[in-house]
Amino acid sequence: MSELRFADASNGWAFGPDLYSTHDGGGHWQRETLPAPGAGYAAVSLEASGGVVFALAVPRSGQTGPAVLFRQPVAGGGWSAEPGATVPGGQRGRVVLQGAAGWLAVVTSQGATAFLSRQADGWQRRSLPCPMPTEALSASSTTDLVVVCGGAGAAGSQEKDVYVSHDAGSTFGLAGHAPLAGDLEDVAFGSPTTIVIAAASGASVLHGSFDGGRTWSTVAQEASGGLPWRDLGFTDPTHAEVILGTAASQFAGQPPSQLLMSSDGGHTWAALSI
Repeated sequence: MSELRFADASNGWAFGPDLYSTHDGGGHWQRETLPAPGAGYAAVSLEASGGVVFALAVPRSGQTGPAVLFRQPVAGGGWSAEPGATVPGGQRGRVVLQGAAGWLAVVTSQGATAFLSRQADGWQRRSLPCPMPTEALSASSTTDLVVVCGGAGAAGSQEKDVYVSHDAGSTFGLAGHAPLAGDLEDVAFGSPTTIVIAAASGASVLHGSFDGGRTWSTVAQEASGGLPWRDLGFTDPTHAEVILGTAASQFAGQPPSQLLMSSDGGHTWAALSI
């Protein structure tokens, strides 16, 4: 497993590519089976909000089929496919939740991004402003959404155009351009003014904006050979966390993974000793 999510102190899930759940705070775990259309599916994104958990499944490497979004109550009870949230040719993607609102970005085998938003009448197709496929999507409220479009990259740098929506993804406006350093990996939206982008190449960097994307600074940098970032996110506008590296890092001659946290809205970050 490569990812972990908890809805509360009791209900949690470990996933990527398989899926396991616990309903006693991690005391016991059981494998979950998603009713995907055929064998060879992997759970690649999972989020919980409002008593419901959503899991996105895509075909494993070498398999073909659609990406399918599933849901069930956080306490369990069986998975069901979300009507209108199946994407043909889906290869990877992300589900984002804020309260009763939700968004889904799926990169397809055609090199496009299918973008859907959850409305009162179900999931509806929308458009992203990115010419290249992206999963760098985050929300700070039921209406405020950010997407980062990665452009051409070379020599450890990449263009990063930042777009913001204040109408739940119906329309986007260009907010600004993040620093070139590093290849785009992830984004977190702490508040309508706070955006943090994770990027890595020769080094691993976090870029932050605190005026809605207009100006940027590098708020953290680890010169560790460009280890990847994982699970960048805000728990509230003040507190955020991110994991640097993977479980395999130490076996590849790299430093072991670190958990970095911020308690000042993303301005400064420090590794947490465990």
